[in-house]
Amino acid sequence: MSKDLIVPRIQAERLINIYKLDTNQKNLIFQEFTNFIPQTSVRQFIKEVSKRTEFPEELLQNFFWFSFDSYVTFIESDEPFNEFFNNKIRSPIVNEFPDLAKEINDFDDLRNFFSSMFNIVDFEYYKVFSLEGINQINIGFSNIVSLYLFTVKGKNVLIDAGYSTKYWQNAFYKALNDLQINLEEIDYCIISHEHPDHVGLVKDLKRANPDIKICIHKIAHELAKLRKKLIENTNLEEKIKERGQLLISYGLKKEEVDLMLKRFGTGGMRFEYFEPDLLLNNDDRIVDGELQIIHSPGHSVGHICIYYPKKGILFSGDHILSKITPHLGTLVIPGAEEFNKKNNYENILEHYLRSLDRIDELNSRIILPGHEQIIFFPHERITAIKNHHQNRLYEISKIIQNNPITPLQIALHHFGDDLDLMNQILAISETLVHLDYLEFQNKVYKTLKDGILLYWSENPWEKIEY
Repeated sequence: MSKDLIVPRIQAERLINIYKLDTNQKNLIFQEFTNFIPQTSVRQFIKEVSKRTEFPEELLQNFFWFSFDSYVTFIESDEPFNEFFNNKIRSPIVNEFPDLAKEINDFDDLRNFFSSMFNIVDFEYYKVFSLEGINQINIGFSNIVSLYLFTVKGKNVLIDAGYSTKYWQNAFYKALNDLQINLEEIDYCIISHEHPDHVGLVKDLKRANPDIKICIHKIAHELAKLRKKLIENTNLEEKIKERGQLLISYGLKKEEVDLMLKRFGTGGMRFEYFEPDLLLNNDDRIVDGELQIIHSPGHSVGHICIYYPKKGILFSGDHILSKITPHLGTLVIPGAEEFNKKNNYENILEHYLRSLDRIDELNSRIILPGHEQIIFFPHERITAIKNHHQNRLYEISKIIQNNPITPLQIALHHFGDDLDLMNQILAISETLVHLDYLEFQNKVYKTLKDGILLYWSENPWEKIEY
């Protein structure tokens, strides 16, 4: 297969299948997607479009995500569009898949159709909102990433640094232009945690302003170094295979795991390591003592929230969100279990609930999260999250009461059986966190049978009402 091909054969087939729809059908799809609002859920939007148009959800999903993936690749390539199309679409199809090429009567027409796909939504969407002197910069669609830029005692402070992709950078720079500020004018960048959607622009910030202070919690930095070591480790592929065997023990089929590893491989490990200027600890005060660091393990064991006491505002990163509860668990990160065991973070839900209590005691007026909407009633939201986890503990323990089953089966019972493979793995990871919590409380039991892990309980968890 040509290295110039940006998608495998199955994606080329999907492109051609969409292209071969009649003109009215294609126009209807384009018309529907012009109504897409960036802040909404892609999955929910496509469900609604499918009902209105009677097009299969899978076809619409393929249309949207192929458009997005192709647009991102196009922006990263720095090629003029015609060259990009010829090099990445036309040439590979003709040379590698001549049987598919025969189905295209007019490549110029395909090029025009392909070009139109880039315009179905604003992939460089951004929005700036100001609240009490703090600028919220929202970038992306569906899973909006929010950065915060504000001034403290004459110092410009940026909370988090988004993605590293070029289309994302373009949107961020447009937002900065609206705010009439340049990269080199930012004095501090405080990273809530080490995940790729929060650290992406760190190196650009450092290049623009060598004096900027990049700040991250010491545990998050240790995790980042762990990933760097794994990436550089010649046995990384072996680590990925071990992860595959672990997934099989949780109930996934070998062919599903093989497909997952083939599709994603080491992709989840691709990120740029950076050397911070300031390693943070719990209760540190930075930026002339105006901002307080709150170590808040959960979504990541090195996660921090940043509290601004004078304004009563908490920047919560991914620790507290307005609609969903953040994902807890490390199943998708090879090597993380060993790290957690070494640093006493095995019972991560316990740490998460304790940190929620600590944040609740701050009595902040407003929470500004890394995703979703601003939270104007922090205590109510924190209480709702704690009750949510109590309900999940109860429901999981009820599912397995005198009923030994795999983590996958538990996850499908609890989260629903319509999850795609990636979301099944995330659901397993979340389920395991709650099983670990119950196990530490001696409320569940587990056994390994023919290489498959089974959990069961004797009595349901007694919920705590907050």
